[in-house]
Amino acid sequence: MGHCVSYTEVRQFLTSVATDQISRTESGVYIPTGLTGVTEHGIVDAAIDNFDQNEDTLDGKQTTHAMASVVYRRGHVSTAYECLARVPERSLSTLNTADLNGEKLHRYIKPPKRPEPPELPKPEILHINTAVSKAAEGRDLGADLLLRILRSEREADFQLHLNSMCEVIPWFRAAGRTNYAKYMPVYVAEMKALEHEQPEAYTFMQEGGFVVRRSEDHSFNCVATDQALEQTINREGKSQGGVVGFTLRKAALTRWLMTRHVTTAYVDAMKELCDTDAKGPKAHKEHGASRMDRDEGDIQKIMEAVEQKQNPFDLDSIPEELINIASGQVASEKELSSFLQVGAEQNAIFIE
Repeated sequence: MGHCVSYTEVRQFLTSVATDQISRTESGVYIPTGLTGVTEHGIVDAAIDNFDQNEDTLDGKQTTHAMASVVYRRGHVSTAYECLARVPERSLSTLNTADLNGEKLHRYIKPPKRPEPPELPKPEILHINTAVSKAAEGRDLGADLLLRILRSEREADFQLHLNSMCEVIPWFRAAGRTNYAKYMPVYVAEMKALEHEQPEAYTFMQEGGFVVRRSEDHSFNCVATDQALEQTINREGKSQGGVVGFTLRKAALTRWLMTRHVTTAYVDAMKELCDTDAKGPKAHKEHGASRMDRDEGDIQKIMEAVEQKQNPFDLDSIPEELINIASGQVASEKELSSFLQVGAEQNAIFIE
């Protein structure tokens, strides 16, 4: 049996949800109900990134440039379902000229100076624990490091994450990525200092709090908070039913933002009612037929592009020197042998 409802009813429902959410604003601060329902701990995680759609057009119209932010709080929501008061209006026209309830939201003000990193013994800041590095012998160092960074996120392994971040710093230095090389030691020092300064936060990180896991039905599926932002708000905003087309209408945009997490809960409840999720654990999406076909097509495109240049996989004709397959430039043996050494030396000077 199908379910249907008129478009007018949908608009009235969304407006009612938005009105209910706005009414929960206190002193200009809005806290979604999903965050207040978690009672296990008081730790929240946030990610902020650009939201761009049609970045460049001929006439400069139909473009969207905004800042998207998402806040996560790990745990089970204990908020009970509530009946919403229905409103007759189909839009939030009153919000076109005023902020929420006529009150301005508290704006974030960037501090004039970044707080000093915690004091840790210099050798301890970039100490690499070989017991948890999970490095594979005989594998290329760069490729193995990338795989370990990915594994630390997918498996929510905090110690492996910190070890991988320590190992990648010399690569940043040698490659001239100054900002990454400058702030990565600060990040590692702050994370390691949590064990003594904020034990609860450190335990939270150890349990996987530094990544986001949106589904319990799959394994090896944790992602970083900024990637989760791209997969949720940014992706939904650019897809059908998103914000493209009405971002200049403040009322419509506010209604979409205020109702997104609530409508998601309704969708989950409808799936539970219809037993659409009663099939048990599902296979990873990369094992699906459509995804495998797409991956195979991508592999063929990569092979065609590589064959037009210097093929690094042809062991019979590949030269002993390291060659850039795109530009054809050859790296000298001296440059290759001193690449990581120079990066490590520069990083040691920076730490001092």
